[in-house]
Amino acid sequence: MAGHPLNVGIITYHAAYNYGSVLQAYATQTKIASMGHHVTMIDYRSEEGERYYRNLYFRGQGLKSTLADMTMLPVATKRKLRMERFERFIRENMRLSQNQYHKPGELGKLADAFDVAVSGSDQIINKHSNELERVGWGYMDPYLLAWAQCRKISYASSPATMTDEEQLAAIKFTVDTVNHRVPVIAGAGSNDTDHGCALAAKSAECGADALLLVTPYYNKTTQAGLVVHFTAMADAAGIPVIVYNVPSRTGLNIAPETALELSKHPLINGIKEASGNISQVAKIAQLCGDELNIYSGNDDQVVPLLSLGGKGVISVVSNVKPELVHACCKAWFEGDTKKACQLQLEMLPLADALFCEVNPIPVKYAMNVLGWNAGACRLPLVEPSDAHKEKIEQALAAEGLI
Repeated sequence: MAGHPLNVGIITYHAAYNYGSVLQAYATQTKIASMGHHVTMIDYRSEEGERYYRNLYFRGQGLKSTLADMTMLPVATKRKLRMERFERFIRENMRLSQNQYHKPGELGKLADAFDVAVSGSDQIINKHSNELERVGWGYMDPYLLAWAQCRKISYASSPATMTDEEQLAAIKFTVDTVNHRVPVIAGAGSNDTDHGCALAAKSAECGADALLLVTPYYNKTTQAGLVVHFTAMADAAGIPVIVYNVPSRTGLNIAPETALELSKHPLINGIKEASGNISQVAKIAQLCGDELNIYSGNDDQVVPLLSLGGKGVISVVSNVKPELVHACCKAWFEGDTKKACQLQLEMLPLADALFCEVNPIPVKYAMNVLGWNAGACRLPLVEPSDAHKEKIEQALAAEGLI
């Protein structure tokens, strides 16, 4: 937005009465104003959002929610004071629009009001929003900027790159295409337990045979929280579950003792172990025995995990050369450890190339090179660099794939 001063309208969760929402709105406004632009914070407060806050956060969304609300009665006065202080900060520090808006259709009045419309925060596209539960996906319309007849910018929005509808459609397509020839394990993890339970149940309804559930990310929980989280999701799904431990991506590790506790659930019978910590895997194997099937989550550690009693690998390399990964595991289970080790070592250059950038950037590029038409990655993931493209192609050529 360099150049002459622009008239900029911001729409976000500026009045959500929590520090994250309010301060990110204020910081965005302040930064854009410091660049010499005229900024207006569009004072949009949806009817559902207003209802949500009207009774001091008392949601009344069923028995469980009501019981949780009742626990807040002793601090109701403090919550009211908190809201009043947030509101005072908003009035005194934000450049609010002259009018307040409560319905998506009302924003049409602002269609030509700005040179640039900005929409942001990590909550504007929230698949488990309180508003979504009551009014449906239409709650997102104001933040998608369809009303604005100007340049549009979005910042820090964090939806999953697949919507729930897309994810469930992919699961259903896979189930129908496979037609019971092999089991279908569907990814249905979430960092929100309620949303995860709903997604797990719907994935099971689509015909998935089992689920792969990653640990919560960003809002990381405790080890005790992991047990409660995965238990709730397994109960909601009613089908077998493999928990997914990949702390390098989530920032949260499943400790061996937690794996033991999870293994006591009749439906939690596997763990995809991608911690890279062989000592930890050995401890899990020692504690859990046959109660928890261990699958390698790293293509460069297939044989090491098999040697500790692992049952296989959930693989990236298998997307481009499944026969190599299959042969490695088959050799191990048939007792030909020497051949398995040889195939593991053969796998390393390909595995290295497929992790030269953040997964799944390299593997999607490789699949496109091989003619599988996997398509481009969705933002924020981008094409691999030219140097890495060359590395990926060389690895594919070395395996005789191109």
